[in-house]
Amino acid sequence: MKWSLFALLIGFGIDLIVGDPHGLPHPVVGIGKLISLLERRFRALFPRTARGEMFAGACIWLCTCLLYTSDAADE
Repeated sequence: MKWSLFALLIGFGIDLIVGDPHGLPHPVVGIGKLISLLERRFRALFPRTARGEMFAGACIWLCTCLLYTSDAADE
């Protein structure tokens, strides 16, 4: 526990000093853009009912997980 807190504080300090590089996109930004794109597509495809939105959300979740899981397996 002590080392985990220490690592967290060091990581936080480094992030404050260095920050995210502007030239390299962060993977979370890519995931967010993918989810936005899929949401627009699936909202147009499924009806605007509770069941339609549930299916659209499930499809978005499945596509996102499959794309990023297969990408991580390639590394």
